Amino acid sequence: NISGSPLRLKIAGIARQKMAGKMAYIFASTYQALADHERGYKSWRISTSQHNEKFIEAIKNKIEAALNAAQIPVNYTITETRLRHEIDGHFTLLVNALGFISLLMAVTGVFALASVMSIHVTERTREIGIMRSIGASSSLIVRNIIIEGIFISLISWIMALALCIPLSKIASNYIGQIVFDEAFPLAISGAAIWTWLLVATAGAILASLYPARKAVNLNIRECFSY
Repeated sequence: NISGSPLRLKIAGIARQKMAGKMAYIFASTYQALADHERGYKSWRISTSQHNEKFIEAIKNKIEAALNAAQIPVNYTITETRLRHEIDGHFTLLVNALGFISLLMAVTGVFALASVMSIHVTERTREIGIMRSIGASSSLIVRNIIIEGIFISLISWIMALALCIPLSKIASNYIGQIVFDEAFPLAISGAAIWTWLLVATAGAILASLYPARKAVNLNIRECFSY
C-alpha cells in the first residue's frame, strides 16, 4: 500500500532473517516509479562484491563519509557481520554455561570411574596376588587396569553418541522456539565427537592411575590373606 493505493507486486524471493520483523524489499527505482516521488524511503540495503569483515567495514566507512560530505544525515548503519556478532553475543552466556556444565560432568565422570576402578581392584585382590605369584610384572598389572578403564570409557562414549543426537535435537527445538519461535537446525560436529573421545580416553587413563598404583603396592601375602 503506497499513498493509500493498494499495489500488486511479484515476489522475487523469500529470505529468512532472524531477530527482525517481517518486511518487504523493492528496488529504489521501482519505488520511485510507483510512489511518483524520490524521498519516500529512509533506509538502504547495500550488497558488496566481497563479504569479509574488513572489506565490508571499509565500504561502510566510505559510504558514511560520502553521505556526511553531501550533508545527508545518517541515523545508524549496521553490517551483516556486526549483526551476526550481536546475535552470537546473545548465545555466549548460554554456550559458556553449557560448556561449564559439561566440564563439571567430565570431572565427575573421572572421579566416578576412579571409584569404580578402585572397587574392581579391591574385588580382584586375590586375582592380583595369583598374577604376581606366577611372575606378572607391575607394568603388566598397571596396563591391564588402564586398558579396562579405557574400555569402560569407550562404552560410555558410544552410549553418549547414541543419546546425544536425539537429546540435542530436543534441546535445539526447545531453545529455538523460546528465542526465535522456530526450531534451530541440528548441526553435528565431527571434530567435537572425536575431541570428546580423546577427552574420555585421557580421563580414563587419569582415573585408572591411582587404582593401578594401589594394585602394584599390594604384596602377595596381603593378597592371599584378603
